[in-house]
Amino acid sequence: MRGLDVRRPPQGELTEAERAVSAELDRMRMEEDVALARQFTAEEAESEGWMRGSRSLIHLTKGELDAFHDDYLALLARYARGPEDAPDDARPVLLRWFGLPAD
Repeated sequence: MRGLDVRRPPQGELTEAERAVSAELDRMRMEEDVALARQFTAEEAESEGWMRGSRSLIHLTKGELDAFHDDYLALLARYARGPEDAPDDARPVLLRWFGLPAD
């Protein structure tokens, strides 16, 4: 898998059936994300530096949030490579990013 970043059209462009499928996929992905967060909390100390994380609160405009997201995707693309191109000491790493208003 090479830098997988799956996008879908905005919700307003989806049919009712597509929105239902999208919602179910989101629910399943969130369950996986919560499990990964729990794993991070439980195992980070013993990971020998293989687990990294950050939590932040910053004040952004919607345009700045869009730019931040685009920069994140560009950073993923910069480091994306498949196992056939990875150094011997590379490991597959799961990354998650999402931003939401805090108010």
